[in-house]
Amino acid sequence: MSPDPSAIRLPNGRLLSRASGRERIFALRRDAIMGKLEPAEEINLITDRWLNEESLSGGDGTVLEARLADYGNFLLKDGHALFAIYDPACYQSFVSSFWDNEKMQEHFIDQMRNYRSLVCSLGFAGDWLINIQHQPVLQSGLREISGSVMAAGSRLILSDYSHLTMGAQFKEIKLPDDEPYGAYEIRVEPGTYNIRILQMHEQAGESDRPDIILEILKAQNPLPFWTELAWVEFGRSC
Repeated sequence: MSPDPSAIRLPNGRLLSRASGRERIFALRRDAIMGKLEPAEEINLITDRWLNEESLSGGDGTVLEARLADYGNFLLKDGHALFAIYDPACYQSFVSSFWDNEKMQEHFIDQMRNYRSLVCSLGFAGDWLINIQHQPVLQSGLREISGSVMAAGSRLILSDYSHLTMGAQFKEIKLPDDEPYGAYEIRVEPGTYNIRILQMHEQAGESDRPDIILEILKAQNPLPFWTELAWVEFGRSC
């Protein structure tokens, strides 16, 4: 069982304790889950206990030191082969309380037509290591594809399929803040971004290097919008 400290010290020196209140504790937990703080797994476990106990006082007197996470790597751990990049300011997540795969794919295509997202299948489920680059990538992959997303705010979200289905089924859920699991925050300025997706390996984990590279570059004009999910012909999409 992991330690249950009386406080967590943030990189700015601020302390959050079991008595800080659920909203602040949840915000800390969300930042850890979304890859913004380390040690993410330990923060997640501790804050989960804090949030689910009747009393938020006490602790064992220790302080866990949180730090800013190394930016740029996301481990896609999902039972599906599909991932997405979307603009949380404009992406419309809700589909239906009784959606099916056909409705989901129609929804994805509609959102991609409006440059709110890109949705891609890797063919096979696995633990895919995705690396994010904001500069030209001078190499080629097993296959690659490019598309555009328009960011209305200061972030794009890289997510797995399970994350998207929570927003698709429950109208009251606001992605990604109400459902941070399976999401990773990509820092951007408002504008249009051309995103080049390079798949380096056919299967996840074939080497210790990233399996997927995302080249995310600001652009003056968007590329033609996608009319279908990328690479669905290579395997199971949903």
